[in-house]
Parts: sequence; structure tokens; C-alpha cells
Amino acid sequence: MPRVWEADPVELPVLFQLRSQAVICAYCDEEIRNGEASIQENFHRECIVRAVIGSAAHQLGECSCFGGDREDPPGVSAREAAKLAYDTFIWLRRAREHQEREYAD
Repeated sequence: MPRVWEADPVELPVLFQLRSQAVICAYCDEEIRNGEASIQENFHRECIVRAVIGSAAHQLGECSCFGGDREDPPGVSAREAAKLAYDTFIWLRRAREHQEREYAD
């Protein structure tokens, strides 16, 4: 089975389930609504991935881990920050794949 952070969520119906009843996400404390993708029954898809891969700033090498000072944007909720981190991860992954294809030719 592919690792969550390496697979496209659309391709992982076994891991990502559509909720049939609302529950609270263990990461962001917001409701996982009916019809939203979740994993392990109590995490939004983006929240569990954010917990593994870090913030958008971390992925870009701009957080304190790399000597920078950027973290999550001020005033955003944990859920919004998770969505940003998830979108950044997908974008970076697709950019790497595109670059690898370009150099392979």
C-alpha cells in the first residue's frame, strides 16, 4: 500500500474515506463534515498529511528549522494552515515529477 504522503489522495480510496457522519478532527479540532475525505476516522486528509510533512514554510525551507523565520501565516486556523501545507506539498511533488521527466528525455 502506498504511503499517504507519496500518493495522490484521489488514488487512495482505501485510505481516504468519505465521512458518513460528522466527527471532530484530532488535529485542528474542526468538524469533519459528511462527504469530506478523512483518514483514520478522525483526521481531515490535509491535517494528517500536514502533521507528517510540516508547514508550507518548512517544505520551502523557510522556517526556523532552516534558519528562517516563517511559519504559518498569522491569523489562519490550523485547518487553513493544513490545507496550505497540503497544497504546497502536492505542488512541489508535481514540480519534481515534471522536472524528472524533463531531465529523463
